[in-house]
Amino acid sequence: MATGALCALVVGDAGRINEASRHTDEELAEEVADETAHPEHRRVYRTAVDWTAREALRTPQFYILLAAYFGHLLIGVTVAAVSVAHLTQRGVAVSVAGTMLSIEALMQVIGRLAAGAIGDRVEPRYLLMIALAALVVGSAALGVASSYPMMLVYAVGSGIGFGVTLLTVTVLLLNYYGRTHNLEIFSLTCLIGAVSALGPTIAGAVRDASGGFTPAFEAFAMVIALILIAVGFMRPPRRAERGTPLPKEEGGARRAAVGG
Repeated sequence: MATGALCALVVGDAGRINEASRHTDEELAEEVADETAHPEHRRVYRTAVDWTAREALRTPQFYILLAAYFGHLLIGVTVAAVSVAHLTQRGVAVSVAGTMLSIEALMQVIGRLAAGAIGDRVEPRYLLMIALAALVVGSAALGVASSYPMMLVYAVGSGIGFGVTLLTVTVLLLNYYGRTHNLEIFSLTCLIGAVSALGPTIAGAVRDASGGFTPAFEAFAMVIALILIAVGFMRPPRRAERGTPLPKEEGGARRAAVGG
């Protein structure tokens, strides 16, 4: 309750929020206009138009970012649910396994702060690639971890990967599709990505079938690696210009002329 009251005090009333939003929109519009007129000034891609959710759903970039969001939750939820059980099964003390999970959570915060500090200077797609690579390394390391060095690789890799992936996917959705319909677009991402909650169930089924969680973490690492490759080839979406519909008679005459 105290934290909620403090947050409400810091955020302020609706008028303050609307004013801040208007100011942000104006600054962003000026930056995009300058970057459009002077491409050499562009450090980070930002769309000059606002996409609707329907338009965004027609682009492959949306599904690549959705996959990245799904992947980071797949690892994050599974690590939170079964990492302690997995490490204790490999002979690690419960207190040490719990400490590693805490370090992993701390690295999420540190990674997100660092990415936020440089996100306006470095293209977020590159940060997303680094984050996904960290998730691959962290998940693979957790699968075989039993020593302190390997456990630290898991904690740092999966922690930074989780925190930075969440931030960069959010920013890329804004940069690619604009602010106006972002709530709807991001809500779709969260809704569809929620299927990643099956991660612990999958890991548990693998453990029952094989006797350990290692194959599950290795499989998850391969899934993230495939998403990483897709992000490497991803480029900003280009929206087709909206044409003016032809009058019915003219459209019919033109279709007749081309044999349609």
